[in-house]
Parts: sequence; structure tokens; C-alpha cells
Amino acid sequence: MATPGKVKGSDYYIMTGTSGAETQLIGQLEGTMTIGGEPIDVTNKSSQEFIELFDGVTTSKQITFSGSLHYNSDAAFEAVRSAAFSGAHLNAVVKCGESGETYTGNFQISGVSDTAPVDGTAVTTAVNFGSSGVVVRTPITVTP
Repeated sequence: MATPGKVKGSDYYIMTGTSGAETQLIGQLEGTMTIGGEPIDVTNKSSQEFIELFDGVTTSKQITFSGSLHYNSDAAFEAVRSAAFSGAHLNAVVKCGESGETYTGNFQISGVSDTAPVDGTAVTTAVNFGSSGVVVRTPITVTP
């Protein structure tokens, strides 16, 4: 997977269903995934005017993803459209290419923007979505 000292970039895949029994919904050309959370401030008088944060705990955790995608089928196109229009959650798995890392949970689409070329080639969609509720992470496969 990795070149010594570097993490190899690779495609993201968005799949519906649960980890191990998923169906690929869309393949990804490029994207950004953010793991967010708010630290808890525990600063007090003994902190000597320095900020102290609670170790090992954050609140408001969320996985967000934005990227340019290609659909694998008309059904995938409709599934994304339907979820974006209705606000319904997708039970999905985000797979990080060859690494084996996955994020499984409910995701809500917050934006969709299409580019449909006139030459008949594939539609490219920019999509933004964020997790809702608990997300389970399967770590990367580490090779010695």
C-alpha cells in the first residue's frame, strides 16, 4: 500500500449496506475526508493561563466527505438524487481505496452538483455529505 515514509493516495468508494455486505454505489475521482470533533476545555486557575484540553475526549464528532464522483449505474444516480432531495440518511460504507480503511454509518447528503458534458461521456457529480450518529472505523491494513 505505502511507499516508505508516504501514504499512497487512492480512490474513495461509497457503498450502501453494512461492512462486508455492501454494494458499490459510486466510485470517486478525487476527494477530501475530514474527521472532526470539538475538544473539551478543562482550563482552570491551576492552568497558569494556558489552555488545557481533556485528553482522549472530543464532542460533536463527525466524518465529512466531499468529492467528485462517477456513478456506476442509473440506480446509483437515483439513490444519490433521492437521498439529496429528501434528506434521508444513507446507510453507507466509505472505503479508502487499497488501504482497507473503511467508515461505516449513516450519512446525509448536503449538496450535489452535476457536470454533464455534451460529448456523451460520464456525468461527474460533486457531492458533500456528513455522518449522522456513530461511525465505525476499520483501520488500514498495515504492511511491514
